[in-house]
Amino acid sequence: MRNHLLLLASGTLALAITGGCTVVNNVEERGNLPVPQPVTEKVTAATGGTVKASDGTQVSIPPGALASDQTITITATTSAPPPSGGTAVSNGYIFGPDGLKFLKPITVTLAYDPTLLPAGTSASSLVVYTAPGTTSDYAPLPSSVGDSTHIVATTTHFCTDIVASGGPTTSTGVDGGFTDDAAGLDAKHDATVPMDAGHEATAPVEADLDSSTSSACPLGASACADGNVCGANDDCESQVCTAGICAVPACSPTCTEGANCGASDDCGSQVCKNGICGYPTCSSAGGGSGCLDGDNCGEMGDCESDVCTAGKCAPPACASMSGACPQGSKCGAAADCGSDVCETGGKCVPPACSPTCPTANACGAALDCASKVCTAGECM
Repeated sequence: MRNHLLLLASGTLALAITGGCTVVNNVEERGNLPVPQPVTEKVTAATGGTVKASDGTQVSIPPGALASDQTITITATTSAPPPSGGTAVSNGYIFGPDGLKFLKPITVTLAYDPTLLPAGTSASSLVVYTAPGTTSDYAPLPSSVGDSTHIVATTTHFCTDIVASGGPTTSTGVDGGFTDDAAGLDAKHDATVPMDAGHEATAPVEADLDSSTSSACPLGASACADGNVCGANDDCESQVCTAGICAVPACSPTCTEGANCGASDDCGSQVCKNGICGYPTCSSAGGGSGCLDGDNCGEMGDCESDVCTAGKCAPPACASMSGACPQGSKCGAAADCGSDVCETGGKCVPPACSPTCPTANACGAALDCASKVCTAGECM
């Protein structure tokens, strides 16, 4: 395994999150910047959690980001070199276990000393840089300002990180573009991600992650999708921010039209536009508009059958009755109707042979049959 160093520099920062954590006393100070004692805490894969040092440096791991339960460590170091061309304004922080890879982006928050900022620069120029071990092979992470003494960033690996100003402006991925090792790390994380002037990634930070979880949202944004970094509910399209990550709303995966959503999967209709569940593609703004049995739906009005169950259009109750649904009934498929004919608009209608359908032909009423006898949906 390899050590990874995280350093705070001038560039993009993610949002700082707080939660249950371990706080320890400082053991030494470097100027105005304390150097905290190492922190060790167990984090479960199912629930995730936040591990925090006494200077506010922390890591926030969302549920499902770990493949298994892990003992997380944070170790500060004053010997981390600055990134090429940059000015370090923080300690280096070694996050462990070394080289640990996450299944989805996590957030790291690093403490920095604002008095170390180069003249003419501000906190908005700071970026968290990441490098393997104690090398200076830094790459910037998508970063944002957490508060006056903390910068936040997203990553999918534990490395050595540091905050700096004026370092490299091109990232090779949310994990710093580290190459594969014997453990198979970084097999899919080498896509180049340029950083724009505001220090946000201009492309998804992980080529192999779903777009809804692949990049950080700017602070204060109101359209962050599920899986993005957040600091408050209002940052998220779903209006749910949990452990620093935009989470699915309580109604997911069957949220109705008009409900808040952070991804299409939150909505029964499978349509999420601008943070609001929309009508399914088969529907023309609801009202029995063409969605058939088995189609996605957000409410009963989407379905020709007028039945939406667990996000899917379902047959009407009469379809399960002997003879199925009679003429004039709502339907979402031909099989719902005794006549085996469901016209556009979701209505059971007589078969083409009506009123002279022969014996054994499908029927929805006695008048469909030449014999004038329709039993269990069949002319007798």
